Amino acid sequence: MRIATWNVNSIRTRVGRVVDWLLREDIDVLAMQEIKCKPEQFPMDAFTEAGYEVELHGLNQWNGVAFASRLPMDDVTVGFDTQPGFGKPLDDGTVPIEARAMGVTVEGARLWSLYVPNGRELDNPHYPYKLEWLTNLKTQAAQWMSENPEQPLALMGDFNIAPFDHDVWDIAAFEGKTHVSDAERAAFRAFEEAGMIDALRSRNIEGYTYWDYQRLRFPRNEGMRIDFVMGSPAFDELVTEASIHREERKGDGPSDHVPVVVDLAIDTENYDDRPMLLYPLRRGGSGALRNLKTVTSTIETYQHGISIANLTRKQGLGKFVVDFALHESTQRSRTIDRVVAALGKPTAGIRSYR
Repeated sequence: MRIATWNVNSIRTRVGRVVDWLLREDIDVLAMQEIKCKPEQFPMDAFTEAGYEVELHGLNQWNGVAFASRLPMDDVTVGFDTQPGFGKPLDDGTVPIEARAMGVTVEGARLWSLYVPNGRELDNPHYPYKLEWLTNLKTQAAQWMSENPEQPLALMGDFNIAPFDHDVWDIAAFEGKTHVSDAERAAFRAFEEAGMIDALRSRNIEGYTYWDYQRLRFPRNEGMRIDFVMGSPAFDELVTEASIHREERKGDGPSDHVPVVVDLAIDTENYDDRPMLLYPLRRGGSGALRNLKTVTSTIETYQHGISIANLTRKQGLGKFVVDFALHESTQRSRTIDRVVAALGKPTAGIRSYR
């Protein structure tokens, strides 16, 4: 099973890019942060057509977390029990709970999508709120691991903390600022002290996960490492590979964060009846999707219920240009033959992933 976390920084702005990446990288489950929309505003159709179900928690144009999965999601939970609130008190005197945490269970693994408060400034009320949020989450995570130590548990998302000096391009530039303060770093270490393991750092995988849009931060590689997958011992035992997808910061309209990916030794073959998709050949980045006219059509459904859908044709070429996101390598040649027969056209431009 391949899972990932990504602060997408507005899913409505980046839906094409996110779905393109999901298919290209063969992601089973994606935890998203900063979706910045209400449920009715979420671009659900694009994910559904790509074979993903979505669970989300969004209250307004700020914050918001979600999961997109092509595997069944169970035990969907909005927020954690001790999650503190922030902001102007409501009419009943309670403080609003922001859309910053959501949990799901996939293939027995308990996954959380987390958008930790930014903190803003050291003397801002958002800073103690951030510390309380982290402390309560750590206590909750320790309780979860104690109650069910055999269940793989992962806290995934934007932690808004750079745990070490080398997690920022120049520590001097952060003097007196959030993200690198002693209290924030202590709050992060508390997760490790509770038994959680950084799935990437423990495997000597380094690199930034965030670059500001301003001041040419990305071209200058002036970034920060603030996005993490923190796993319980039971989760860490399943990790076979992990990576930071830096390339997703390039191109048109990227998020200021990049995906963090973890591969787990969890067999998902029982769910290989998910849709098999044909999607546009991206030339010059995912932005090329906007130059393609999508002709959605189910050509054929064959054994295991795998459907071929979302056939696309580049206008003006007079031929189909398609990519395959195939989920069963044993079906590849047979599928290509059937698509070719269905199209009745030459197969120039066809490429097969995996």
